[in-house]
Amino acid sequence: MSESFESPTTVSSESAPQKAASLETPIFNGDTRTKDSDCARGERLHSSLVVRGLAEFVGTFFIIFVLLGAASWTLLGSGGTVFSTALAAAFAYGAAAFTFGRISGGHFNPAVTLVAALTSKIKWIDALVYCVAQVLGGIAAAALLLPLIPSLPTSTSLTEKSWWGFMVNGFGTNSPIYLNSQVNVDMKFALVVELIGSLVVISAVISAMGANGAPRRNFALTSALAYGAATFITAPIDGASLNPARSTGVALFAQMKGMTASISQLWVFWVAPLLAGAIVGLVLVVSASFKASADNAAAATAFTAVQGPANAGANDAGYTDDADLSEFNAVIETKDADTTAAPASETEASADATDSPEEK
Repeated sequence: MSESFESPTTVSSESAPQKAASLETPIFNGDTRTKDSDCARGERLHSSLVVRGLAEFVGTFFIIFVLLGAASWTLLGSGGTVFSTALAAAFAYGAAAFTFGRISGGHFNPAVTLVAALTSKIKWIDALVYCVAQVLGGIAAAALLLPLIPSLPTSTSLTEKSWWGFMVNGFGTNSPIYLNSQVNVDMKFALVVELIGSLVVISAVISAMGANGAPRRNFALTSALAYGAATFITAPIDGASLNPARSTGVALFAQMKGMTASISQLWVFWVAPLLAGAIVGLVLVVSASFKASADNAAAATAFTAVQGPANAGANDAGYTDDADLSEFNAVIETKDADTTAAPASETEASADATDSPEEK
């Protein structure tokens, strides 16, 4: 006697990874969205590197021209103060970010571009083009002032050199506070001030960018507030660079007008922002690495939590199936034994019945 048996249906472990994955992926109205859904209207940077480079050039040109003009207001006796200089910086960076941010990302600063490249928001070749465009924009803004300043009213006390002195970034005798009150600012102090101000600016600007380098909705406002606050702090000390492109062009032309220390001091206004950018980039890269490790651990835990009960159920079902099969086999063996014994009894009975008449 032979019969077939079917095992109880067990829970497949193949469905567990799907369940674990569904726990990690946020669903909004049936659509899967990326973590950059908070970028304004899901925008991406312009596909053409040439267009983005031009946007960085024009934006940087506008910003630095406004900054250089604001830095020299005090010479005109128009009520220019540190507050008005900071307000001008906030307006210039905010307006440029609002106008060109959706095209190039709105860096306008080699230090910001460095962080964007370190965190893979843009490619390194794009970063090189951005930096060249920014520096050229700063040089062009300073060059535009070159023919304008001689036409402004000058005297023995207010010379053309004085105009460039208030626009250039520097320390020691080139510091704005020295020009106003003869207070000397040494190189170390200027370096620390620029480093702190640049950390504030770069951290704020990068935090307002998405992973693809596109600006978030608050990008222009964040840029304006960060540059305005940092300029308010650093302007009296070293002229508020916070941006190597802001310092380079004006230093070149100030050197031509007799400020011999402007070029020799320029390195401070490159090293401080770029060092701040490297620090911010390193922090972001390390943080992203730890976050990725934590996400992987959470995903593994979720997978195990889903897979464990399924396997346990499958194992329990297997144990139950084995027990039922053993019991069933025992019953079948008993029936087979009874069936085998029955014909033997009948044969003996027939033999007795056959022998019985002869005996009689």
